[in-house]
Amino acid sequence: MTWFKNARLRNGVPNFCAVALALNDLGYKAIGIRLDSGDLAYLSCVIRKLFCSIEKEFGLPGFGKMSITASNDLNGETIDALNKQGHQIDAYGIEGEAKRSCSNCL
Repeated sequence: MTWFKNARLRNGVPNFCAVALALNDLGYKAIGIRLDSGDLAYLSCVIRKLFCSIEKEFGLPGFGKMSITASNDLNGETIDALNKQGHQIDAYGIEGEAKRSCSNCL
């Protein structure tokens, strides 16, 4: 698979999936994954496809709908760019902007 050329997809994502499957075997459900760097739109699409294929392969309802959260010093402009690219991101972490806004208020 060509998506394994990306180090993040070669290491972190398969590790997350292995842990999520193990948790499922123990009666727990993983909530989702957070992306904090790289091509967030592309990565989210590839990861969503992987989650959906795992759901189908292992018969795990809801695995394909796990949350994909993106963070990386996001702001309105970058979120707009992500929307234009097309993505599978469910939530955004915009902690960098909040920190700057608070420090400007002091």
